[in-house]
Amino acid sequence: MVLEPLGVCYRTVRQIESGADFFMLVAGTYPEIHGPALAQAGRFMEQGLALEGAREAYERSLAADQTPEVYRRLGRLMMRTGAIDEAVAAFRSGLELDPSDSRLQYSLAQALRQRGDLEKAGAIVEELLKNNDNHADAWAFLGQIHHEKGRNEEARGALRTCLELDPDNIQARFLLARFALREGDLDLFRRHLARVVQVEETLGRGPKQDE
Repeated sequence: MVLEPLGVCYRTVRQIESGADFFMLVAGTYPEIHGPALAQAGRFMEQGLALEGAREAYERSLAADQTPEVYRRLGRLMMRTGAIDEAVAAFRSGLELDPSDSRLQYSLAQALRQRGDLEKAGAIVEELLKNNDNHADAWAFLGQIHHEKGRNEEARGALRTCLELDPDNIQARFLLARFALREGDLDLFRRHLARVVQVEETLGRGPKQDE
């Protein structure tokens, strides 16, 4: 569909407000692509921090055309605003449409962890990794879950697997640095921390956030 390339063009030139206005116009003009156009408008509104408008656009998009991707975007927005129960509901609705969607599985696990459901979050990400064992962020997340449950050896194993897949994963390196510091291995602590600083300075990112 031509809407996605058009959205990329608007984002590339950083025309956020114009992009939102354009896709709202498209949604009102062409009923046959009403839902996808609203979803694009919601993305621009969210990027421009018009979060209530983005939520309304996503919800209207889903009323016209339910897709796993828009449920995922709505859920991520709910997480940003602290509405964790609503985020969980959105991710689960998306998974009803596509139970194998790894991005939805990962997002649901993140939301459940934020809600304090560590057992459920861990079970979901372990299931995800059965079919997507190269998902570095999921390994880092599983390491975090093990760490929070006091399973330090399992945490280290998951974090090391993450770094084998993505040596620049900041979340994994930060947690391994904490383990090294706790154990008095200052050399390993400094090496992990130096890599974290290097990645942040060169790439300008912290722990990856799924768009």
